[in-house]
Amino acid sequence: FLLAVPCFVFIVLGVILGLGLSFSFAGMLAGVPLLLLALLAARRLGGVCRVPAARLLGIPVAAPLPPLRRPGIVGWARAGLTDPIAWRACAYLVLKLPVALAGVVVAGFLWVYGLPYLTFPLWWGAVHRAAIRIPSWLSWWTADPVHVAQKVQAWPATFALVPVGAVVLLWTPKLVRAVNGWDAALIARLLGPTSLPQRVR
Repeated sequence: FLLAVPCFVFIVLGVILGLGLSFSFAGMLAGVPLLLLALLAARRLGGVCRVPAARLLGIPVAAPLPPLRRPGIVGWARAGLTDPIAWRACAYLVLKLPVALAGVVVAGFLWVYGLPYLTFPLWWGAVHRAAIRIPSWLSWWTADPVHVAQKVQAWPATFALVPVGAVVLLWTPKLVRAVNGWDAALIARLLGPTSLPQRVR
């Protein structure tokens, strides 16, 4: 997620500004170089994203073919602007942010609900003794464990939430694996080789 946010901002701003400026003759002098920079950076960032995919998720994806080399500045610019690998990397870096955000939310359930509810009887009394109060700007959120602990008045009632924590702990790894599966599918389709000969090689 920490990698997805700056990549998303950089690519979206670079591509949108580059395309927008390129529609006018005066802006083309700045728009085309900006768009080329965004596309070249997308290629490099795609390679950066393949590294944690291989090391952390066990998804080795072969690097795509290097960019085409054409003579002259015009040829080099045309090759960069029409590079399908760079455009696919842009698509991945844009789609990566919602997938990464889903992963953060799913993993957050483990720490916000799973472990606190599983151990609810152990720390419930400490919340009451410390008289912890939720700030007013968070009063709309009534499902967090601290807020629930304030509402539960009897210690035997705290055991009713232990199964909730157990269910969250059991399901969180499966949901995280599902989110990682989405990311793996995007990586394989957008960051790796696409043609059959490249994939076989």
